[in-house]
Amino acid sequence: MHKTTPSVACLLFGLAFQSYAGAEVDPADLLRQFEAAALDTDSAVSVRNIELELGPAILAIDRGFLIPTRFADGRVIELIFIGQARFRLEPPDAIEAGQLQLFTGDTSVDAAVEEAVLVLAREDVATRLLGRTHAQRPLPELLERARTLHARWIESTERRTTGVDAAVFKALMGDAEFQDYFAVWCHSFELGRFLFRFDPEEVEQITLGSFRQVQLTDWERERLKHQMRVQRRKGRWLGWRYEDVGAWDIWLSTSWVPGGAATSGQEGFEAEHYELDVKIRRDRMLLDGVARLTLRCGVDGRRTARLDLHRDLLVQQVRDANGQELFHFRSGDEVVVLLPQPMHAGEELRLEVEYGGRALTWIDGKNFDLSDSGIWYPHVGTIDRATYDVTLRWPKKYAMFAGGHLVGQGREGRYRWERRTLDIPAIAFSFVMGRFDVREFEAGDVKVRVAFRRTSVAHTPRAVQAGVVEMLIDALEFFEKTFGPYPLQDLTVVTVPRSYSQSYLGFITLAGSVVSYTRDDSDVSNWYRGATIAHELAHQWWGNLVGWWSYRDQWLSEAMANYSALLYQGQARAAEASLLSLMSSGWRDSLSLLTENGRTIESLGPVVLGNRLNSSVARNAYRPIVYRKGAVVLAMLARTVGERQFHEMLHSLVEAASNRVLTTEAFLAAIERMSGRELDGFARQYIYGTGIPQIYYDYETEPSESGGWVLRGEARKLTEPRYRHVVVRNGEQWDLRREVITELHAGPTSLMVPFRLTFDSESPAVEDGPSPAGDPWFGQLYLEGSRHQFKIETERQPMGLRLDPQGELLAGFYSADLDRKRYLHYLAQDLIVGGDVAAAEGVYRDALEIAAEEPRRRDPLAAVSSAISPHAENLRIRLALVRLYLDEDRDREALLELDGVDDDLAAHHEDFLQVERDVLRSRIDVRNGDYGAARQRLRRVLDWAEEGAGDPWIDPTEPVPVASERRAVAEAFALLAIVAHETGRSREAEWAMRGAAAHGVDVSRLGD
Repeated sequence: MHKTTPSVACLLFGLAFQSYAGAEVDPADLLRQFEAAALDTDSAVSVRNIELELGPAILAIDRGFLIPTRFADGRVIELIFIGQARFRLEPPDAIEAGQLQLFTGDTSVDAAVEEAVLVLAREDVATRLLGRTHAQRPLPELLERARTLHARWIESTERRTTGVDAAVFKALMGDAEFQDYFAVWCHSFELGRFLFRFDPEEVEQITLGSFRQVQLTDWERERLKHQMRVQRRKGRWLGWRYEDVGAWDIWLSTSWVPGGAATSGQEGFEAEHYELDVKIRRDRMLLDGVARLTLRCGVDGRRTARLDLHRDLLVQQVRDANGQELFHFRSGDEVVVLLPQPMHAGEELRLEVEYGGRALTWIDGKNFDLSDSGIWYPHVGTIDRATYDVTLRWPKKYAMFAGGHLVGQGREGRYRWERRTLDIPAIAFSFVMGRFDVREFEAGDVKVRVAFRRTSVAHTPRAVQAGVVEMLIDALEFFEKTFGPYPLQDLTVVTVPRSYSQSYLGFITLAGSVVSYTRDDSDVSNWYRGATIAHELAHQWWGNLVGWWSYRDQWLSEAMANYSALLYQGQARAAEASLLSLMSSGWRDSLSLLTENGRTIESLGPVVLGNRLNSSVARNAYRPIVYRKGAVVLAMLARTVGERQFHEMLHSLVEAASNRVLTTEAFLAAIERMSGRELDGFARQYIYGTGIPQIYYDYETEPSESGGWVLRGEARKLTEPRYRHVVVRNGEQWDLRREVITELHAGPTSLMVPFRLTFDSESPAVEDGPSPAGDPWFGQLYLEGSRHQFKIETERQPMGLRLDPQGELLAGFYSADLDRKRYLHYLAQDLIVGGDVAAAEGVYRDALEIAAEEPRRRDPLAAVSSAISPHAENLRIRLALVRLYLDEDRDREALLELDGVDDDLAAHHEDFLQVERDVLRSRIDVRNGDYGAARQRLRRVLDWAEEGAGDPWIDPTEPVPVASERRAVAEAFALLAIVAHETGRSREAEWAMRGAAAHGVDVSRLGD
């Protein structure tokens, strides 16, 4: 690495800021200049040996050229880089390291960059860079390459959807928060295109990510373009292109402040009150609106205000409190408003916004729903919890349903109107318009109005309507007892034919499927209906009354609503099953589903990643992780601190945090404080971590001195280290070694675990015992740490112990008696990690001595231990022995064990284990220099991994299909790279090295 002077290394920060603040400048003209800024090829300079600090990252330029773009007055904002550089970034914590590994294959970034666009708010930074010149001038071909790159940047989704133009405008107009803004768009052979930027208005100001455009066929692309043209003629989908259809992968996100401690960012203003006057015109149902916003400035020096508004709604005018018209322009969903002068923290700002356009969608002939229920009017603020005064006007032939308290209504010609208020700060206000069947009733002190959509086909049956009403009354009463009084006097519930339900303060919309009816309307339908109603109703407390601070805390709202709904459902079925037993149905399957690159959904990230869980890797991992896993985590937390006590804590928390936002850290601290229970281990595993712990346990019983019996046992959490594969030189031959690296989410786990004891049926029954002789006896154990010894005392002799007998917890439990083969397998794995290889070998041998037979009778209450057959378990143990021998350079014993694997595979067909076997045998061939046999076998493995794709030169960096496993494919690529390298197949060697590197293997020594 080339070193530079401190003044160069700290180039971006600590320098004087220059802007047009205070100067006579036309903001519209300034914006046009930025949009039209052209490359100044005459000012291109060669640079070398520069380390450019970009917040927590470094762009280390070895050599290359910088070509500026200039305004009409000569100002430089953008620089085009062509050359050789490296982008380096270390993650701030284990969560972000895990996300980097998910998207890039490594836990940090150190990637070559061949091209980049640098957007720098500081002109003096660009001036200094351009002043570090060398004599060399760029060739015409390089300048043409720079023009092409700049043109691609101007049209890129990365530039158009991340507010680059808005940020630069704010900086130019003297907005103090944006003086250090930057964005860097990099092209890397290793990582593709990625964007790194600092935006002070984001809660986490630093983001690194890439946009993955959806892959369409020519026919699909033309069809989408046609649909976009049709919708634009109708006033919809404004500002969108087919190139913008895709997903953002956020590789890293963190808080960072120039020159200071990392603190959260925020928008410059927070909304305190919205006054909305809205008319739905009879002419094409267009919306005309006037929004009067009362805002409070949060930081000094803000010259601009940011309004969020749906793209299909156009702003006609923005005025301040004096009626002065203010300059504004749109950047994506954001409307930037230029203020007359900079504001100071604490000052009040009032804006009036006239806007209109297509806000409503016509559904099933008689009803209208908002295209976006959240941003159909201008929103302001990071927290954005405000009071509301809303007047709605609409064609009189329709009914209007909205949130808030009705304070006035009437008719004006062909229109009806209502005025509604919300005096409690709310996250949004919404409405639905159409024709409905309405039922009104009172639930305690709450006036409830339920609107069932009326379609041209049918009405919601009276029986279903009555069921919905009954569920609403029951759930409302239950949640008031559990969490405290419902916060309003009114509640409106509307059924809408869309795929999702939603809950704003005082206003709930239910998806059409909730009230759908068939002749055999079953218990399953009623269960789904009740769970959905209870979930949305619970949001009145969790999500509305108690909000969340950022996307990392939103899981509290959704998981708590899911937990509350299942709590409500469970109390009605208390005699049938426990709450967690009800919840366990389905969540295991949803979390264990595999993505296209062979990872489980659960492994994609912890619950605190929120909407970042939806990415190109998995289009919708958010719901199973946040909704399902999050609810199970809360239920496990309740079990840990005591369910009754937990509900009392939630009641207290709602009371203390009403009308405020809550962070995950504050929530956990409150539960710790109220319960007296330390939750670090639990939170590390289940809230901030991934992975489902595997726990194996053994026990023994003996008579106690008191005349009863005592059961003593030990539960161990399986250590699951991460391995890094490295190609190494072993004497005259090459080899592939595994190196243990630090587990990203390692640490002890704290769990309250239900258990079941079984007793000798001939033992005398205890008079006051919980069950007669021969029946199970239930209880709970608190397991803490990686190894935990426990003791259970009983009056009778226990004959068996089952931890988590009903499969309620996010963990796997394997006993030494019922699951002995798996128990020994895990014990051997832990012995290897601990360095006791000899003991591990003996345990593996003991495991193989256990007959691999299917059990004749399965305990109906025992948890399902595995989907793996006993024969497959034997094969896995044998293959683990092969790895052990190869790591010990005991090739002869490894070959003997592989022969046993061959015999077992001949009797029991196991596709993947054949692949594992072939990879390990190929490793032995490579070590022995038998490259021909190894190459043939490895090509077959990779063909199988790609499900028989005929192309022998598939992209090796593409995700591995579901049918394969990443580790085996990584090893196959690495071993094939060795074979091709040694046999002079340069093209194949390059292809295999790319594949190995993309799957996390260090193949750098092959290039030496």
